[in-house]
Amino acid sequence: MNASRIIPIDVGERLTGKVGKFSVGALNIETGDESVSRTPATNFSVVRLKRDLLRRSSVGLMMTNGSQSTVVAGASNLAYGADAAFSFFQNVNVSGYYARSDTNTLKKDNASYQTRFDYTGDRYGAQAHYLKVGDNFNPEVGFVRRDNFSRVFSTLRFSPRPKQRFKGVRQFTYQGTVEYIENGAGQLESRNQTGHFEIERQNSDAFTIDAGTNYELLLRPFAVAKGVTIAPGGYNFNDVTTSYRMGQQRRFSGTVFPTRRILQRDDQRLELHRCACCALEAVVG
Repeated sequence: MNASRIIPIDVGERLTGKVGKFSVGALNIETGDESVSRTPATNFSVVRLKRDLLRRSSVGLMMTNGSQSTVVAGASNLAYGADAAFSFFQNVNVSGYYARSDTNTLKKDNASYQTRFDYTGDRYGAQAHYLKVGDNFNPEVGFVRRDNFSRVFSTLRFSPRPKQRFKGVRQFTYQGTVEYIENGAGQLESRNQTGHFEIERQNSDAFTIDAGTNYELLLRPFAVAKGVTIAPGGYNFNDVTTSYRMGQQRRFSGTVFPTRRILQRDDQRLELHRCACCALEAVVG
């Protein structure tokens, strides 16, 4: 049984506040060594500086440093970057960041960056995102869920509000979404293409259909149960979900959502999942 170890903190300081239009944050912690886990004494530092622009925009800088890397013995770990977020009119948002990490020998493919565009109008909507995380991007005073990949995401939405022809309908929504994820070798690891249709009624009830075609690349065998292993390779699968959501004002509200999932590889076809589920909530009083 593995047990976590408590690392003693010898001293720490924190500073936050505003200087004019600048927001400032700083943190410094010195930990002692822990002999059982062989963790040496380490200094952790974080500095954040943000400048507000216009009414709803900002630019910022951030730096983190750990005097003892957990990846390269005896090395320190430094990460730094800049970010910006700009909002125009009511519905246009553009943001992004660029960051790097330095840990002695890990100085190649050690950057991460992202750009985002969002238009969130009532009748029309659009999103376009690009994210890149290098194989050696390693900000140890923080957390990276996944590295060595790039992601492209885009979606378009049309949401008209009928006036007379459909009296019981508040809004229709038609939406298409595409997502691609490639690994550092340029291999397509994941592809998701989804169509969404929704009818929202005047009483807040909503009927929804989601249909998607997907692809996943499995690089190593994956055991899903005792004696059941999925072989490496590329897999296509399709999802269809329909749901009816009752409005919050009802005495009984909730969602009913039948779903079905089909896995396809070469000439093999396997139905992975089919269910008719519901989640209901009763209002008493």
